[in-house]
Amino acid sequence: MKEDINTETEQTQAAATAKGRKAKAYDYSKIHKLVFEKHTTGILALDCVLGGGYEKGDIIEVSSESGVGKTTLMVDLMRNLIEDGQKVAYVDVERGVKTSMLETFELIGQGHGKAGFDPTQGNIGPFQIITYADCEEFLIDIFKNQNYDHVIIDSITTLVSRASLDSSVEDPKIAVDARLQSDFLKKFKVFCRDTGKNLWLVNQMRTKMEPVRRGPIQSLNVFSGSAGGKAMEFFPDIRIRIDKGSELRRDEKIFDGDKSIAYGSETWIYAIKNRGERGGIKVPMTIEFGQGISNKAFLRIALENGNLISAPARWVTVNVTADAGRKFDGTENLMNWIGDNYDELVQICRERGLFRITQGPVD
Repeated sequence: MKEDINTETEQTQAAATAKGRKAKAYDYSKIHKLVFEKHTTGILALDCVLGGGYEKGDIIEVSSESGVGKTTLMVDLMRNLIEDGQKVAYVDVERGVKTSMLETFELIGQGHGKAGFDPTQGNIGPFQIITYADCEEFLIDIFKNQNYDHVIIDSITTLVSRASLDSSVEDPKIAVDARLQSDFLKKFKVFCRDTGKNLWLVNQMRTKMEPVRRGPIQSLNVFSGSAGGKAMEFFPDIRIRIDKGSELRRDEKIFDGDKSIAYGSETWIYAIKNRGERGGIKVPMTIEFGQGISNKAFLRIALENGNLISAPARWVTVNVTADAGRKFDGTENLMNWIGDNYDELVQICRERGLFRITQGPVD
């Protein structure tokens, strides 16, 4: 009984003390104010589906079928970000980036200074990392200690566990990669949001199957989706997909004669997840393998849609800049004119909203 009375007295005194004490002020310096500012990727079609560009702290997944041009897109993106004064590292899990491609983009070799890359300020890679644990350690170091702004991982679902390298392929490994991928993405979702760093995840497409029950009948739904489990659907802030259209081909001389060779593809790029922006709307993007993304081709379409140049024909009339009323014979001459006036034409299209993915109802 005495023990109960003492306990009750202590509780009463504690309650009285708490009542008379003022609540401790919250330290708001722990909270980061959200800043919704768009930053250009330097790729007009990609900026369009991103709603004007990326935001700092975003994790962005880019997926497509094999051979569409994801690596070309990512290396072009890397060059543009470096030209903008940002530090970028490329984790090449699949060893898809070749020296010749980096030389073409002037990221290494004699012309690298044109892209704004200073080797004394950091290393772009490509870095070959194959396990989630090694990639985790690398990202923490390169973001925190070396103050990089962006890391591109090509591709995220090729990473494996350290344990799988030391075990037999016949050993059971139930959902190991799915769990590691989920933990990895969950950790860096918070990390990127907290630090304003950006993670770009290249991913492959896979044929997937899921059971569907309609009453007593059960069937399989077969569909195409990006590799990875539910974590890949949930944790990226933005998910971009590229669908292949027609091939770009040209006749080239090879060792056994002249042949038609694919040198690129006309693709469709769109967002399947993008908070606050319209998803699922496809825009055209021309990829030249190992050479980059054709901004001029996208700009031409925007000019046509805005009636700033006439519809495709042998003779095309321009209705903008000091050359208004001028006619061009053939696509090559028109594209040369677009290149010569590129900056001015981009500014005009932005002012008129021609790069917005939705431009209002039809009049």
